[in-house]
Amino acid sequence: MSGLPVFGGGRIEDVVRSGGPSVRDAAGLSGTGLRARSGLPGWTRGQVLAPVAHSVDAYV
Repeated sequence: MSGLPVFGGGRIEDVVRSGGPSVRDAAGLSGTGLRARSGLPGWTRGQVLAPVAHSVDAYV
């Protein structure tokens, strides 16, 4: 147990751990990769990642 505080029934470490794969994938994208189309019609990968990144900031 790391001693990190519990918020909303979960641990901060759980949030960090769950975001790890997304962060690793996003870190590997170039500017061109971020501007590429995503699976959401009309959205780029960067547009999809931006609100995800901001929601993670809210937990931190």
